[in-house]
Amino acid sequence: MTDKPDTSTIPPPPPANFETLVSGLATQCVAAMGQFDPADKRMDYAKYYIDLLEVLQQKTVRNLTGQEHDMLKSVLHQLRLLYVQATPE
Repeated sequence: MTDKPDTSTIPPPPPANFETLVSGLATQCVAAMGQFDPADKRMDYAKYYIDLLEVLQQKTVRNLTGQEHDMLKSVLHQLRLLYVQATPE
């Protein structure tokens, strides 16, 4: 008999939508910039996540709601600023 961990306290996954996708990629980017743990700083991965969001932006032109468009634009702007600040001179 195997002991299974109690999963009754684990929340369900978030909804599968555009906002969740963008938020997930943005969170990975921020983590890669060492914002959660400086020991995990990987600026090459941070750039990769920014690039992925830019691809998403390019591939969804005229297919987003106004709110989705504004969110993606804002997230990319904020991540680019963080990236510049986190990049050594």
